[in-house]
Amino acid sequence: MSQENVEIVRMAYEGTNRRNFSNLPSIIDESCELRLPAEFPGTQTARGPEGFRRVLAELEEAFGEIKYEPQELIDEGDLVLATVRTTGHARHTGLLVDLLVFWLYTFRDGTIVGMDVYLDCVKALEAAGLQENR
Repeated sequence: MSQENVEIVRMAYEGTNRRNFSNLPSIIDESCELRLPAEFPGTQTARGPEGFRRVLAELEEAFGEIKYEPQELIDEGDLVLATVRTTGHARHTGLLVDLLVFWLYTFRDGTIVGMDVYLDCVKALEAAGLQENR
């Protein structure tokens, strides 16, 4: 099932970049909690597919035309760690935003039941139970 989880994450980024959210209810559990770092604008926690969409809308408001480019997807069974290059422009200043963000997805029975977002690679690896030199 773990390779299928990686494919779900990959397809989710493709849909998000196209702003097509039709598959969210089938891949994100209603009880799924999304936790974002305090440095992110807007909401730091959200629940379920609608909460996820709301957070994405807030990010889009802050950073117009934001793009998510997965650089690496690490399969760890029920966990998938995604290193994602996130780019856009700050809407109010026009400044370029270009940073790596680390998304840790927790799966149960092929559905995302948890999403934790990190700006620090070491913290993301530790949360996934992985070594930094991996």
